[in-house]
Amino acid sequence: LKAHYTLLQYATKHGVSLQRWRKVVNSMIEKEPGNPRIHHLPVIHLYEADYNLLLGIFWSRKLVPQGENLGLIHENCYGSCPGRSATNPVTLEELQVTIAYLTRTNQIIFHNDATSCYDRIIINLANLLARGFGMSKALCRIHGNTLHHMLYYVATALGISERSYQHLSDSPIYGTG
Repeated sequence: LKAHYTLLQYATKHGVSLQRWRKVVNSMIEKEPGNPRIHHLPVIHLYEADYNLLLGIFWSRKLVPQGENLGLIHENCYGSCPGRSATNPVTLEELQVTIAYLTRTNQIIFHNDATSCYDRIIINLANLLARGFGMSKALCRIHGNTLHHMLYYVATALGISERSYQHLSDSPIYGTG
């Protein structure tokens, strides 16, 4: 455990992307059981556990609170924000519908579902913004280099594919996969 911790410390101090972090297994889960249409299959990226821990610690535990303190996160953002839950918007909408029903008031609801929004984030831009929020240069380097050299394998019921795909200049992969 101490050796593993030392390795992570070295990587974060010097901005080194470990080779084993550059393999991700993609799995697809049906949103609607029995409806395997490609646009209804969200992709789940399974990263190496310590790389995922590293991102979790620095992105969600340091960057989000820093953005909150600086007032850079919009008040209607609920995901990963302290004191807010992903169920809050659902509760608010349920209350609005109930109030409209009880007061017999007409209501129009517009849902802007940013489908796969995390998969469309341009990582270089995200890292620049993260630097503005206080992320260290070394961690942004790890994040960018790891995703730039990432090999994506596909998991199926038959196992994990032997072949992979990756980011190339002529066919870039934006976002986290």
